[in-house]
Amino acid sequence: MLPSTFHALRLPPSPPYTPSSPAPPTALHLTPLPLPTPTLPTHLLIRVHATTVIRDNLSWPELYAPRPAEPAHMGNDYSGTVVAVHPEADPRGEWRVGDAVCGMLGAEKGGAWAGYVLADVEEGEVGRVPAGLGWGEAAALPLSGMTGEQAVFEHGGLRWGGRQERKRKKRVLVTGAAGGVGMFVVGFAVAAGCEVVGAVRDEGRDGEFVRELGVAEVIEYADLESGGCEEFDVVIDTVGGEVLRASWGVVKAEEEARLVSVDSGSWDFVRAHGEEGLSKGKEMVKALFFIVEPSAESMRRVAEAVEKKWIKPLVARQFPFAQAREAYELVCNRGVSGRGKAVLVME
Repeated sequence: MLPSTFHALRLPPSPPYTPSSPAPPTALHLTPLPLPTPTLPTHLLIRVHATTVIRDNLSWPELYAPRPAEPAHMGNDYSGTVVAVHPEADPRGEWRVGDAVCGMLGAEKGGAWAGYVLADVEEGEVGRVPAGLGWGEAAALPLSGMTGEQAVFEHGGLRWGGRQERKRKKRVLVTGAAGGVGMFVVGFAVAAGCEVVGAVRDEGRDGEFVRELGVAEVIEYADLESGGCEEFDVVIDTVGGEVLRASWGVVKAEEEARLVSVDSGSWDFVRAHGEEGLSKGKEMVKALFFIVEPSAESMRRVAEAVEKKWIKPLVARQFPFAQAREAYELVCNRGVSGRGKAVLVME
């Protein structure tokens, strides 16, 4: 029997926090809420088993702008079990009570730092847990995995399954290749049949790990910034800053070339770099910043890639839900040792 209430970590509606003056982790408080019920045939009520800690999540504008009079909703990734469906949902449909699922709630919605979430299948917020993954690994998969998948195939112009248009392998540079998103970008680009080069800060620390992901070569950011690298058909950046600035020097001056960034601080880089003259002579390059969107098709591809062993979600450390504030502060200030995501596990 389901409970009538559950707990979620929320921010109070006042004082009026903003992205430029975000709430401190100490403002997060455990709030009892009435258990939601599916109000549409596409809704699933899911008991959350694990969710992830995202660096600088409290600075996301989506937490504040959509609902200034209401508490912000923390958490996007989740893994869990379906516990209720809409009464009018097709009993022979794809989703049933008891299914093991994982997914991502949209940035403007959030709410995965909670005992239960109401997810919408039609909005691409639900996927199946790939075989062999635990709850922590499953929670670490959706946001970073879909970011990598969408960066490579939707925005990077590469083809799923390695079916490239040209016989010559496309050269792809991935910056931050050893990071939580970068390792997925590498995995998908390698699976697409590309010659992939991984850029890292310290080859001695990260080189072996990135080579295990399948890259053809590892370079350091200093090599990229020195301008001594060959040019690339596609550059996918997960770092931003000076590394992204230097990427203009190694992307080909061709209409088919792409320069894609997922670094949250680089949302306006195309305009800013144009004004600085960094893109001079390469105005034909398709350059863009994007924020990952929930997508059933993207999540299906991510799960397929896990099952084909193209990618693998990693958990650096697990924290009990009661230590969410401490986990967030640690991730933002010092990070966690090990590869992969910091995960909150529900009691």
